[in-house]
Amino acid sequence: GSITLSIYPLDSSDSYSAGNKISFDKSLLKSLDESLISSISQGIEVAFSSGCLLGYQMDNVGVTVHDIDTNNLTNEPAESLMRSISTKAVIDLTKNHCDPYLLEPVMKIEIE
Repeated sequence: GSITLSIYPLDSSDSYSAGNKISFDKSLLKSLDESLISSISQGIEVAFSSGCLLGYQMDNVGVTVHDIDTNNLTNEPAESLMRSISTKAVIDLTKNHCDPYLLEPVMKIEIE
């Protein structure tokens, strides 16, 4: 199986509201089973939460899935395979073609 996707930064002007976005090409949505779309989304969410640098989560990242090839696998193996492939693809793409960096932690502290 294989997956073609693009990754891009989201607007980070508001430093207190971090978030990520997953989207699929409209033509791809029409041809995919809902369970396969869910599996790919879960894999991308795992990549967001485990991150590409030291295991820290990624914020303000958008991913668009353009194409997938399941090599005619049946539903359950295809779902598991695509979940793993999408996780690895996002992490590899971010590490090798983006400019990821660690942010300093922001915490709210009350001093009495």
